[in-house]
Parts: sequence; C-alpha cells; structure tokens
Amino acid sequence: MKSYLILIALFFTFTINAQDSIKVKAPRVVMQQHLNIPIEVNSVAIKLVKVLNDSRCPKNVNCIRAGEAKVLVELIEAGEIIKRKEIIIQAANHPDNYPLIFEDRTTKVFAVDLLPYPIYNHKTEVKDYIFKVEVR
Repeated sequence: MKSYLILIALFFTFTINAQDSIKVKAPRVVMQQHLNIPIEVNSVAIKLVKVLNDSRCPKNVNCIRAGEAKVLVELIEAGEIIKRKEIIIQAANHPDNYPLIFEDRTTKVFAVDLLPYPIYNHKTEVKDYIFKVEVR
C-alpha cells in the first residue's frame, strides 16, 4: 500500500512540475501592403518604395539556387523619411533568418516575403507587388 501511495505522490509531483515548465512564445503579427502604401508599426511607417531586383527562381522551373528579391524600403516618422534601406529577401528563408527592417525598445520588424512569387513566362506588374512584414 505504501508503494502505491509513493507512486501516486511521484506522479502528481512530475505532473505539477511539467505544467510549470511550459513557456509560451509571444505572438508574431504578419502584415502586408502594396507598393507605396505604408505599414504603420508604433510611431514608424514602413513603405515599400521599389522592387530593385527579383531573381527568385520562378515556379515550375528547376534552378541551381532559389534566388532573392532586393527591395527599397523607407522608414517614415512624423511624416518625414528617417531612413532608406535596401532589403534582400531570400526565396527560401526561415523565420529565424528574416532580415531586420526596424527595431526600437519594444518592437522588431522583419521582412518576410515579397508577393507574388514569380511564375515562368509571366511578367509581374509593379502595382501587383505586396510586401509582407512580421512584427515581434
């Protein structure tokens, strides 16, 4: 009988300890906007100004490397451009490697993607580009 009580006590001890060790990550917020329309993050607006180069490997094509897209981004605060920055978005990118666009005391903003993804024999119109950012 004693061994059952000890076993039950150990079971509850492990269960309680396991529940205390659960960590919850902060949510990641993804926002997107078309070319020349700002994305507001805190007191700063981030605007995709121009797609400088899009060498990502198109869908339905076999490429040696996945490629990248290079974009020009403006950071605007109080209606004034505080910085222009070239960002390189890798075609095959992991969330831990997203390029940092902006950082303040409480927030980090990363470049996630440039849409649409290229398609073989299809030219993407400039007005169709969408810039995706992640706020952490």
